[in-house]
Amino acid sequence: MNRLLLTITASLVGSYVAAQTNYVSTAPAASSPGSDNTLVGVGAGNLNMSGASNLFIGRGTGIQNMAGTQNSFLGALAGNQNTSGQNNVFLGYRSGFNNTTGNNNLFLGTGSGLNNQVGYNNTFGATTPATLILVVITMHFSVAVLVTLILKEVIIRSWVRMLAVQTRAESTTRI
Repeated sequence: MNRLLLTITASLVGSYVAAQTNYVSTAPAASSPGSDNTLVGVGAGNLNMSGASNLFIGRGTGIQNMAGTQNSFLGALAGNQNTSGQNNVFLGYRSGFNNTTGNNNLFLGTGSGLNNQVGYNNTFGATTPATLILVVITMHFSVAVLVTLILKEVIIRSWVRMLAVQTRAESTTRI
């Protein structure tokens, strides 16, 4: 029975284990996915090769990022075309979508900074207070989901370790 549980648990944890120093809910396509990145969502940071210390939450966020570092992209398709831009914060659906190499930008709200490609030190905000409130609510929700995923990972890993210890103890007592 313990062997069956251990097999099922290992298959549940499988996508978390191969992530090196990243917390990844979906594995990037890159053979070496950089380091210290948090990638959550289908295609998030998919091409990340040497980028480090990035936070990408949402479908297609930072999907073209190869060397960009210290970026925070939150919302589907935020920072989608970023290849090597650094120190950017894009919050909201398609915010900073076309940014490729721009640095030190802050884009808040749906589609903000959409056409920026190489500009730096820009701040673009939501056009209405309602949009800004939606961005803040989305951000809080996404952070709550991320915290939940991390806690689940910690619990699952602890459970796997406990089962492994129990299995080893039972093997030893049978000898």
